[in-house]
Amino acid sequence: MKYEKDINNLKEWFLNEKKADESSFDDFLEYCLWRGLFNDSLMAKVAFTKANCEKLYKEFQSPVKRTAKLLGLTYKELAEQIGYTEGTLKNIVSKKDISISLTKTLEFLVKNNELNKKIDELEKQNELLKAELAKNRTETALKTQNGPKPSQDIKRSEKTQEIALKAQSQAQKIAELEKQVINLQNKLNNTK
Repeated sequence: MKYEKDINNLKEWFLNEKKADESSFDDFLEYCLWRGLFNDSLMAKVAFTKANCEKLYKEFQSPVKRTAKLLGLTYKELAEQIGYTEGTLKNIVSKKDISISLTKTLEFLVKNNELNKKIDELEKQNELLKAELAKNRTETALKTQNGPKPSQDIKRSEKTQEIALKAQSQAQKIAELEKQVINLQNKLNNTK
């Protein structure tokens, strides 16, 4: 593994200096990777310092800071999304007075964001499948007009059915994800 030594050093620091629980190291490592601590740029090599690990750990420890970073939001934008004012949110962070309901709200917000991304990806895949299906139907219609070739028609028909089934499956996944988003939004509204 390319960064095995750095990751081991990070884990040692996390466990020994921070006295953190080993079971939460994987989450911290994932957060560090997401924040770009380990990559091939020269800046990343410079960035792998104790001071930057401390900064990332503080972000990781604070659900508000972590959520803002994960979603790429300012405190003001985050506060608006969860029904707080920017000042109230900053006050909560500075006093480290983060309630369980706020923590859950932030978790729901992150999960909701992830589900919306999945829905967008599935909708793009679904559109591609629909376009492929339309193309196959058009080609089949043209082939039929120009004279039937039974073996090719059967293959095209099977391919068209396969694509139609994939599109239907994608549509079902989208519907399921949309239900999950609605449930999360309802939970989010109930925690406010």
